[in-house]
Amino acid sequence: MRAEGPDFSFGGDIVDWPDADVRQLRTLFESYMQVFNQFERLPLPVIAAVQGLCFGGGLELALRADVVFAAESARFGHPEQTLGIVTLLGGIYRVAERAGRARASEWALTSEQVPATVMADAGVINRVVADDVLLPEATAFVRKVAKAPPAPTPPTRPCCAPGPSAGSRRRTRRCSTSPCRSSKPTT
Repeated sequence: MRAEGPDFSFGGDIVDWPDADVRQLRTLFESYMQVFNQFERLPLPVIAAVQGLCFGGGLELALRADVVFAAESARFGHPEQTLGIVTLLGGIYRVAERAGRARASEWALTSEQVPATVMADAGVINRVVADDVLLPEATAFVRKVAKAPPAPTPPTRPCCAPGPSAGSRRRTRRCSTSPCRSSKPTT
């Protein structure tokens, strides 16, 4: 998953939102959620290559990827607080799953523009590469994944799908070995 141009995505266009009623907004955001969540339901890995700005709905979409590559100059954030709205598409939860609740709350409440290196250090994204090699690096990774032999057991992706955490109703990403354990003996 990648975007053309200098930026990955600024997110949604909120110009029409002040004139919309609650029912219209609910319908709009439910349709966004359905589309975004389809990326997590794909039976193959989703790799994102993020350049420039990745804000709001763009960040929420990028976080649906299994692996996120980012250019060194990329910046991530939830600008919703500065606009007087809340994050609605699950991005803050996905940041919390990866970086912890405290960092996710801080970044969402301040609408801070977080550099790619900070996001990688926090475990939100996977790799930061030089701007000029973002697409070649991400493409090489995609090709490496595509060359892997077919797995004799269910693919790894569903094993790390969102699921309930112990003692919490919140959905978290967790890895479970039970459905993905290979039936082949190890040597």
